[in-house]
Amino acid sequence: MGIYDGYRDCVCCAERYFTACACCGKEMLKKQMVTILVKRGYSNPKTITHLCEDCYSAFCDRYEICDQ
Repeated sequence: MGIYDGYRDCVCCAERYFTACACCGKEMLKKQMVTILVKRGYSNPKTITHLCEDCYSAFCDRYEICDQ
């Protein structure tokens, strides 16, 4: 997967573990972002997009969908 230091920061990693936020475009590790999934019926979930925590909280506030 990758090599991490004591603070869980990636030291060496492949490109497939990084992605850009769909709203602000900030590049981060996928495991530090919120993944938006869709699941229909009995199929496996499909990834729609990834959002950073700031954009995700703004999204939840805008549409009043989260109880945090």
